[in-house]
Amino acid sequence: MQVKDEIAVGSDGMLFHRFDWAFEQVCGDMPFPASQQARWISLLNARQTFCAALGARFLTLVVPERHAVYPERLPGERRPNPGRPVLRLARASCGEGGSGLIYPLEALRATSRFEQTFHLTDQHMTDAGAYACYRALIDHCPEAFHGAPLSPSALTRSESRLVGDLGIRLDDETDEPVDHLRITRPQAAKIAGARLQAGRIDVYEQADTGLPKAVWFGDSHSFSLLPFIAEHFSRLVAVQSSRLLTDLVEFETPDLVVCQTSETQIAYPAAPDRLDIVRLPQDGGTDGLAELYAAGGLSRPASYAIKVEFGIEGNAHHFCIDGWSAPEPTQRWSMGARSTLRLPVPPAGRNWSLRIQAHPFLVATRHERQRLAVVCHQRTLAAFDLTGELSASIDLPGETLAAAARDGHVLIEFLHPDAASPSQFGGQDPRCLALCFRSLTVQG
Repeated sequence: MQVKDEIAVGSDGMLFHRFDWAFEQVCGDMPFPASQQARWISLLNARQTFCAALGARFLTLVVPERHAVYPERLPGERRPNPGRPVLRLARASCGEGGSGLIYPLEALRATSRFEQTFHLTDQHMTDAGAYACYRALIDHCPEAFHGAPLSPSALTRSESRLVGDLGIRLDDETDEPVDHLRITRPQAAKIAGARLQAGRIDVYEQADTGLPKAVWFGDSHSFSLLPFIAEHFSRLVAVQSSRLLTDLVEFETPDLVVCQTSETQIAYPAAPDRLDIVRLPQDGGTDGLAELYAAGGLSRPASYAIKVEFGIEGNAHHFCIDGWSAPEPTQRWSMGARSTLRLPVPPAGRNWSLRIQAHPFLVATRHERQRLAVVCHQRTLAAFDLTGELSASIDLPGETLAAAARDGHVLIEFLHPDAASPSQFGGQDPRCLALCFRSLTVQG
């Protein structure tokens, strides 16, 4: 296996990245003078003061690096420095007048004894690691979250394989098995999302509008955390940004604001030749909040919809039950004769419809059609004889949703008796494929 300069190989196949000054910050002697600690403390306190003036609680979450969580797997004799920058900042932030920060190292280490909390070939946490961070966040400040934390029994497991963002940097790419954790009966759903110049923006809502609201700023570690967090709020707006966007917070009027960052951002230098000065986020407005919301389809705080995105960065793993393949970049195949989805129950008193974007597996002259029936709580809502792209809107009858309300979820079944394998027609794929789903939306 050829190793790039930016990757180090530890024991048991775990890859450790060298970028973002990771080894220097976690295992080395990265400068972090008192003046730079003071700048961080000033920023955290300013954020806390700003949020408090709006009646919101403020929390800071720092996700540990794998270098600190798995010291026994580090290459060579490297070990985490007990005086590293994040620990010094954590101690300083707990002093008089400090806002404090949450650094869930022990929660991740404890979970790592029986679950993989970081991917072997990807720099991000696994779902198990995200769940451990979620529990640590609630344990730190339970009064900021409505209701009890999700228990492990509320989660369903599934498996797939992954070549992570570290693995693809090797000359010989290698994949790894991945365990997904899905909320079995989620109450919140992602109603909007967009990739904008400001970063990725996602909005989650649930039917109970009496719950508190939250705004979250963070990096890509946040993506696997958000579905757990969203279960405690009527509305969660999450922005991929190191900055706290003040006008967005003022517009949303949340009860909780969370700023999440990674350990390597604590002492990240402002310039390669000035390691003694750290780069800090520059909080402020968005310079175009209305345009930002319109571009992301986010200006719908009074609406409710459930949007399932089936690509690898989507949220379908929270809703898919049986009969699904592993996700692909923008889609996921239903397999075999039957596949099922379990969705939250939308609010009563409105007319709801189910919109599907998908296409069937077809082979010219040899497998030219696929039948599809859409069933909800034992009632057939629609039937199709597909010879091409499916873009359909299907009414959800009130009596069907009443049955769903009694069961506590909406169960959608897709019956596709003509599923077939590409290997039957000379291909290499052994899967029995029916329809390739891109998105599904319940809207009113």
